[in-house]
Amino acid sequence: MEKEKKINMKVIIPVIVAIVIIVVSSVIIIKKQTDINVMKENNNMSEKNEIMVEQDGTTTISLEEFLNHIKKVDITTKNWKEYFEFEQTTEETKDPFGEVTGLQTHNVIKVRDNNLSYSSYAVLEIEIPKGKAIYDTKQIAYLENGNSYKFFDNYINGTITTDEITCTKAKGSVFYLDFPYNYWNLDKENNTYFICLRETSSVFGKYYKNDNLINFLYELKNLDDNYKELISNCSALKDIELLK
Repeated sequence: MEKEKKINMKVIIPVIVAIVIIVVSSVIIIKKQTDINVMKENNNMSEKNEIMVEQDGTTTISLEEFLNHIKKVDITTKNWKEYFEFEQTTEETKDPFGEVTGLQTHNVIKVRDNNLSYSSYAVLEIEIPKGKAIYDTKQIAYLENGNSYKFFDNYINGTITTDEITCTKAKGSVFYLDFPYNYWNLDKENNTYFICLRETSSVFGKYYKNDNLINFLYELKNLDDNYKELISNCSALKDIELLK
């Protein structure tokens, strides 16, 4: 009898071990499958929230995703040329008979497009070389919401380049959009690009490239309290008047 018990134990122990291995393996497989399903669901939710392509081919994004791509950078004397540029143009002056009587030079500091859209407020103290200035070498430029600033009109000898201009003081910020290229849609009729925002399945707003970002968000804020809350929670826009 003792011999039979020993034999039975030799048979039973491997069977028990095999059963345990099968159970543990099954639990691991089920957990992995659950994790995969959760990941798939999260990815689908992420894609749904971030970007969708409508039946007509228009790419749409949620307001949350739009706000995620608004960035803020403080302007300094070191980085101002990354966000602003100098442009010099010449305009002919004519008499009533259409004959050219002179040339007028316009010198402009403006927001740099750089394939992005900006809305900004900044104050720059700019200086040109003494040899190029008829009067003062320094002038203060006030720039707000993408507007350009004309300076030194008729006060410059000859032409100057951006490299000859020095920024001696700077304050303010630039708000810019860093959308991926595939977020933009082409408006073929007006030959310009726009970002299309949606609410669930319906489109509720279009932001056209180089539009005034602040005005656009102000209009959205007035549509619904939910939009106001989302815009108010955008960290890059905390100090903008439209939030009040």
